[in-house]
Amino acid sequence: MALIPSWNESRDPSSRASSLSFSDVVQIVYTFLFLILGVIILFRVIRLGGGPIGLGVGGGFVAFGLYRLRFLIGYHLRRRRGERSNVGR
Repeated sequence: MALIPSWNESRDPSSRASSLSFSDVVQIVYTFLFLILGVIILFRVIRLGGGPIGLGVGGGFVAFGLYRLRFLIGYHLRRRRGERSNVGR
């Protein structure tokens, strides 16, 4: 008996490999929200005099956003490389 995909899976294996999952989209959105929020916090703190706690929080958000962005780019590049690879075919 053949395996039937669930309601949220595609029946075409090639489209499943190239499309982003809901989890991927959420990770991308959160990464850019961290970056945007960090830049806004830094901008406002610097305009108000630059307290150390505000600079730390804003800088932390920007640093964490960049850290996540690095992994997202690496993940995306690994997926693209995997699609083009003919190893095992």
